[in-house]
Amino acid sequence: MKRCLANLCLVVLLTIGSSAFAGIDDFEDTGPNFTIITSRVIEGITITFSNASGLPFLSVAYFDEGSHSFAGAGDEINAPLDPSQVSGNRFISTADNINTDMPIVFEFSSPLGAFGLTTLDVLEDVETSADAEVRLQGFNGNTLVAEHVISGVQGGSGLDLDWVITSHAGFTRAVLVRTAGTISAGYGIDDMMAVSLAVPTESSTFSRVKALYR
Repeated sequence: MKRCLANLCLVVLLTIGSSAFAGIDDFEDTGPNFTIITSRVIEGITITFSNASGLPFLSVAYFDEGSHSFAGAGDEINAPLDPSQVSGNRFISTADNINTDMPIVFEFSSPLGAFGLTTLDVLEDVETSADAEVRLQGFNGNTLVAEHVISGVQGGSGLDLDWVITSHAGFTRAVLVRTAGTISAGYGIDDMMAVSLAVPTESSTFSRVKALYR
């Protein structure tokens, strides 16, 4: 599990309150290359994926030329800029162009108080304009209740960015979308985080929280 996202997840958990609990999906059990991924379950919450291009999300691997999703560090295939900042070996991608995939939509089977993910190679220093802007937005019905905005070039090829949105009112849908400028095509998604709103208090004891981040 990526340490910085896990720590942020714990902060979010404590901020939302003791009646919430969190989980992180590292996608390590998604099967061999090109397994189609339509949804994932985190702590009992089903998260369903879709995108504007209609292409399926696939299970792919870091440093694997056979599952080319982005040209990363050193121009190597699927190479994260800092491998210590991603978990395990697998991530998901359509292995296509993020500009045509956006908006990427995540729908939740019950309301979340927080949602997060890590993107790979998004807002890198190749083919990304100075005015580029990407947002992770959370919606309660059709009402925007939370968003995380990152603008401009953020680092070299293969960089990882953590995205987190929170809302005490909760949201049932999140959207990752480019709202300005241009960005490079290849990308990946890893370490998806979900914090549920309405769960029994006994499910969020301190020992349980600690166990999540070992």
